[in-house]
Amino acid sequence: AQSPILTKPSFGDVAVEITTQDSCAFYNQCALYENFGGVVLAEEEGNNIAKALGDKNRALILQNHGILSAGTSIEAAVGYL
Repeated sequence: AQSPILTKPSFGDVAVEITTQDSCAFYNQCALYENFGGVVLAEEEGNNIAKALGDKNRALILQNHGILSAGTSIEAAVGYL
């Protein structure tokens, strides 16, 4: 699932801290994709995003765009947003 950031500034060089119980779900399972160029129109960009997400991350911050989450089901992925 993917969601634009509605209540926070776009992530740039912002450090993400685990400061609430809700954020504990992302401890050591959140990555930053620094080179996001906008709408994914090429297979290569999709592959780059998948590589940045990796095998263990539940969320990927798309720098200056929003957050992408992944899970074993649609429900799980949406639950992380």
